Amino acid sequence: MRIFKPGGVALAAALMLAACGTEGGQTANAQGPVLEVYDVPPAQLIAVEQALSGVLRADQTGSVSRSDGRLLVLAPPAIQESLGEAIDTLGTPPAESEGARDTPIRLRFWLVAGTSDPAPADPRVEALRPALEAASQGLGLQGYRLQGFTEVLASHAQGFDSATSNLVIRGGSRLSEAGVTLDVDMDMKQTDDDWDARIQTRVLMDPGEFLVLGTSAAEDGSMRLVVVQAMLPGNAP
Repeated sequence: MRIFKPGGVALAAALMLAACGTEGGQTANAQGPVLEVYDVPPAQLIAVEQALSGVLRADQTGSVSRSDGRLLVLAPPAIQESLGEAIDTLGTPPAESEGARDTPIRLRFWLVAGTSDPAPADPRVEALRPALEAASQGLGLQGYRLQGFTEVLASHAQGFDSATSNLVIRGGSRLSEAGVTLDVDMDMKQTDDDWDARIQTRVLMDPGEFLVLGTSAAEDGSMRLVVVQAMLPGNAP
Protein backbone atom coordinates (compact mmCIF):
# COMPACT_ATOMS: atom_id res chain seq x y z
CA MET A 1 0.00 0.00 0.00
CA ARG A 2 1.36 3.39 -0.97
CA ILE A 3 0.86 5.97 1.77
CA PHE A 4 0.46 9.72 1.36
CA LYS A 5 0.01 12.30 4.11
CA PRO A 6 -2.68 15.02 3.66
CA GLY A 7 -0.22 17.89 3.89
CA GLY A 8 2.06 16.24 1.34
CA VAL A 9 -0.82 15.73 -1.10
CA ALA A 10 -1.87 19.38 -0.82
CA LEU A 11 1.68 20.60 -1.23
CA ALA A 12 2.34 18.45 -4.28
CA ALA A 13 -0.94 19.41 -5.93
CA ALA A 14 -0.43 23.11 -5.31
CA LEU A 15 3.12 23.08 -6.62
CA MET A 16 2.29 21.01 -9.68
CA LEU A 17 -0.81 22.88 -10.80
CA ALA A 18 0.41 26.33 -9.93
CA ALA A 19 3.50 25.56 -11.98
CA CYS A 20 1.30 24.39 -14.86
CA GLY A 21 -0.51 27.70 -14.71
CA THR A 22 2.75 29.60 -15.06
CA GLU A 23 3.95 27.71 -18.11
CA GLY A 24 4.34 30.15 -20.91
CA GLY A 25 5.20 32.86 -18.36
CA GLN A 26 4.70 36.02 -20.43
CA THR A 27 1.44 34.75 -21.92
CA ALA A 28 -0.05 34.28 -18.46
CA ASN A 29 1.27 37.61 -17.22
CA ALA A 30 -0.10 39.46 -20.26
CA GLN A 31 -3.63 38.64 -19.16
CA GLY A 32 -3.20 40.59 -15.92
CA PRO A 33 -3.83 39.32 -12.38
CA VAL A 34 -7.31 38.76 -10.97
CA LEU A 35 -8.37 38.06 -7.37
CA GLU A 36 -10.05 34.75 -6.52
CA VAL A 37 -11.13 33.31 -3.15
CA TYR A 38 -10.85 29.56 -2.51
CA ASP A 39 -12.26 27.25 0.16
CA VAL A 40 -9.51 24.78 1.03
CA PRO A 41 -9.80 21.78 3.40
CA PRO A 42 -8.60 23.13 6.80
CA ALA A 43 -5.96 20.43 7.24
CA GLN A 44 -4.33 21.49 3.94
CA LEU A 45 -4.79 25.26 4.06
CA ILE A 46 -1.33 26.21 5.30
CA ALA A 47 0.50 23.74 3.03
CA VAL A 48 -1.31 25.04 -0.05
CA GLU A 49 -0.71 28.66 0.93
CA GLN A 50 3.01 28.10 1.45
CA ALA A 51 3.39 26.20 -1.84
CA LEU A 52 1.53 28.83 -3.84
CA SER A 53 3.35 31.67 -2.17
CA GLY A 54 6.71 30.22 -3.17
CA VAL A 55 5.65 29.63 -6.79
CA LEU A 56 3.94 33.00 -7.30
CA ARG A 57 6.74 34.93 -5.64
CA ALA A 58 9.45 33.14 -7.62
CA ASP A 59 7.71 33.86 -10.94
CA GLN A 60 6.53 37.32 -9.83
CA THR A 61 3.04 36.51 -11.09
CA GLY A 62 0.93 37.22 -8.01
CA SER A 63 0.44 36.72 -4.28
CA VAL A 64 -1.56 34.64 -1.81
CA SER A 65 -2.93 35.26 1.71
CA ARG A 66 -5.41 33.75 4.20
CA SER A 67 -8.65 35.21 5.58
CA ASP A 68 -11.37 33.46 7.60
CA GLY A 69 -10.03 30.03 6.70
CA ARG A 70 -9.96 30.73 2.95
CA LEU A 71 -7.22 31.52 0.43
CA LEU A 72 -7.12 34.86 -1.37
CA VAL A 73 -5.08 34.47 -4.55
CA LEU A 74 -4.04 37.31 -6.87
CA ALA A 75 -2.79 35.74 -10.10
CA PRO A 76 -3.38 35.64 -13.89
CA PRO A 77 -6.52 33.79 -15.08
CA ALA A 78 -4.48 30.88 -16.48
CA ILE A 79 -3.08 30.16 -13.04
CA GLN A 80 -6.47 30.63 -11.37
CA GLU A 81 -8.04 28.04 -13.66
CA SER A 82 -5.40 25.42 -12.88
CA LEU A 83 -5.50 26.26 -9.18
CA GLY A 84 -9.27 25.97 -8.99
CA GLU A 85 -9.16 22.50 -10.52
CA ALA A 86 -6.41 21.44 -8.10
CA ILE A 87 -8.27 22.66 -5.01
CA ASP A 88 -11.43 20.87 -6.14
CA THR A 89 -9.52 17.59 -6.07
CA LEU A 90 -8.20 18.17 -2.53
CA GLY A 91 -11.65 17.63 -1.05
CA THR A 92 -12.17 14.36 -2.95
CA PRO A 93 -11.74 11.29 -0.73
CA PRO A 94 -8.80 9.06 -1.74
CA ALA A 95 -9.65 6.08 -3.90
CA GLU A 96 -10.44 2.97 -1.94
CA SER A 97 -7.87 0.23 -2.29
CA GLU A 98 -8.94 -3.03 -3.89
CA GLY A 99 -10.64 -5.22 -1.31
CA ALA A 100 -10.78 -2.41 1.25
CA ARG A 101 -14.42 -3.09 2.12
CA ASP A 102 -13.54 -6.63 3.19
CA THR A 103 -10.43 -5.69 5.18
CA PRO A 104 -10.89 -5.62 8.97
CA ILE A 105 -9.12 -2.82 10.85
CA ARG A 106 -8.00 -3.55 14.41
CA LEU A 107 -7.91 -0.29 16.36
CA ARG A 108 -6.01 -0.10 19.65
CA PHE A 109 -6.34 2.87 22.01
CA TRP A 110 -4.17 3.74 25.02
CA LEU A 111 -4.94 6.36 27.68
CA VAL A 112 -1.61 7.54 29.09
CA ALA A 113 -0.82 9.93 31.96
CA GLY A 114 2.23 12.11 31.47
CA THR A 115 3.90 13.91 34.39
CA SER A 116 6.76 16.37 34.78
CA ASP A 117 8.29 14.24 37.56
CA PRO A 118 10.73 11.47 36.66
CA ALA A 119 9.11 8.10 37.19
CA PRO A 120 10.09 4.47 36.72
CA ALA A 121 9.53 3.39 33.14
CA ASP A 122 6.19 1.73 32.54
CA PRO A 123 6.94 -1.21 30.20
CA ARG A 124 3.35 -1.15 28.95
CA VAL A 125 3.94 2.17 27.13
CA GLU A 126 7.56 1.79 26.00
CA ALA A 127 6.51 1.08 22.40
CA LEU A 128 4.51 4.33 22.44
CA ARG A 129 7.29 6.58 23.76
CA PRO A 130 8.45 8.06 20.39
CA ALA A 131 4.88 9.18 19.62
CA LEU A 132 4.30 10.41 23.19
CA GLU A 133 7.52 12.41 23.32
CA ALA A 134 6.94 13.98 19.90
CA ALA A 135 3.41 15.04 20.88
CA SER A 136 4.46 16.46 24.25
CA GLN A 137 7.52 18.46 23.19
CA GLY A 138 7.77 21.67 25.21
CA LEU A 139 5.47 20.37 27.95
CA GLY A 140 8.30 19.11 30.13
CA LEU A 141 6.88 15.61 30.54
CA GLN A 142 9.37 13.05 31.83
CA GLY A 143 7.29 10.07 32.86
CA TYR A 144 4.41 8.19 31.26
CA ARG A 145 2.04 5.68 32.85
CA LEU A 146 -0.73 3.59 31.29
CA GLN A 147 -4.19 4.36 32.67
CA GLY A 148 -6.48 2.64 30.20
CA PHE A 149 -6.52 0.45 27.10
CA THR A 150 -9.22 -0.72 24.72
CA GLU A 151 -9.35 -2.18 21.24
CA VAL A 152 -11.96 -2.95 18.61
CA LEU A 153 -12.11 -4.84 15.32
CA ALA A 154 -13.70 -2.33 12.97
CA SER A 155 -15.19 -2.78 9.51
CA HIS A 156 -14.49 -0.45 6.60
CA ALA A 157 -16.78 2.60 6.62
CA GLN A 158 -18.79 1.25 9.56
CA GLY A 159 -19.25 2.83 12.99
CA PHE A 160 -17.72 1.32 16.12
CA ASP A 161 -17.53 1.85 19.87
CA SER A 162 -15.21 0.49 22.52
CA ALA A 163 -14.70 1.29 26.19
CA THR A 164 -12.87 0.71 29.44
CA SER A 165 -13.77 2.09 32.87
CA ASN A 166 -12.12 5.44 32.04
CA LEU A 167 -12.01 5.65 28.24
CA VAL A 168 -14.95 5.54 25.82
CA ILE A 169 -14.28 5.63 22.06
CA ARG A 170 -16.91 6.07 19.34
CA GLY A 171 -16.34 6.69 15.65
CA GLY A 172 -15.72 5.25 12.23
CA SER A 173 -12.79 4.18 10.07
CA ARG A 174 -12.12 3.94 6.35
CA LEU A 175 -9.32 2.24 4.43
CA SER A 176 -7.97 3.68 1.18
CA GLU A 177 -4.76 3.92 -0.82
CA ALA A 178 -3.83 6.90 1.37
CA GLY A 179 -4.03 4.91 4.61
CA VAL A 180 -6.57 4.61 7.41
CA THR A 181 -8.90 7.56 8.00
CA LEU A 182 -10.22 7.65 11.54
CA ASP A 183 -13.06 9.81 12.91
CA VAL A 184 -13.29 9.52 16.68
CA ASP A 185 -15.14 11.01 19.65
CA MET A 186 -13.38 10.19 22.95
CA ASP A 187 -14.57 10.60 26.53
CA MET A 188 -11.94 10.24 29.27
CA LYS A 189 -12.65 10.11 32.99
CA GLN A 190 -10.61 9.46 36.13
CA THR A 191 -13.02 9.17 39.06
CA ASP A 192 -10.41 9.06 41.82
CA ASP A 193 -8.73 12.21 40.44
CA ASP A 194 -12.07 13.92 39.75
CA TRP A 195 -10.96 14.59 36.17
CA ASP A 196 -12.66 14.21 32.81
CA ALA A 197 -12.20 15.45 29.24
CA ARG A 198 -13.52 14.96 25.73
CA ILE A 199 -11.68 15.00 22.40
CA GLN A 200 -13.08 14.87 18.86
CA THR A 201 -10.72 14.51 15.93
CA ARG A 202 -10.20 13.16 12.41
CA VAL A 203 -6.84 11.80 11.25
CA LEU A 204 -5.21 9.95 8.39
CA MET A 205 -2.58 7.47 9.53
CA ASP A 206 -0.28 4.73 8.29
CA PRO A 207 -1.23 1.18 9.27
CA GLY A 208 0.94 0.06 12.18
CA GLU A 209 2.09 3.50 13.35
CA PHE A 210 1.44 4.92 16.82
CA LEU A 211 -0.31 8.30 16.69
CA VAL A 212 -1.35 10.64 19.52
CA LEU A 213 -4.97 11.62 18.86
CA GLY A 214 -5.13 14.36 21.49
CA THR A 215 -3.97 15.66 24.85
CA SER A 216 -5.81 17.13 27.82
CA ALA A 217 -4.46 18.79 30.98
CA ALA A 218 -5.58 17.77 34.47
CA GLU A 219 -5.82 20.18 37.41
CA ASP A 220 -2.72 18.71 39.05
CA GLY A 221 -0.60 19.76 36.07
CA SER A 222 -0.30 16.31 34.56
CA MET A 223 -1.41 15.50 31.00
CA ARG A 224 -3.57 12.78 29.53
CA LEU A 225 -2.70 11.56 26.05
CA VAL A 226 -4.69 9.17 23.86
CA VAL A 227 -2.65 7.06 21.45
CA VAL A 228 -4.07 4.96 18.60
CA GLN A 229 -2.68 2.24 16.37
CA ALA A 230 -4.50 0.83 13.33
CA MET A 231 -3.54 -2.72 12.43
CA LEU A 232 -4.37 -4.50 9.18
CA PRO A 233 -4.14 -8.25 8.50
CA GLY A 234 -0.48 -9.07 8.05
CA ASN A 235 0.77 -6.28 10.37
CA ALA A 236 2.93 -7.42 13.25
CA PRO A 237 0.93 -7.63 16.55
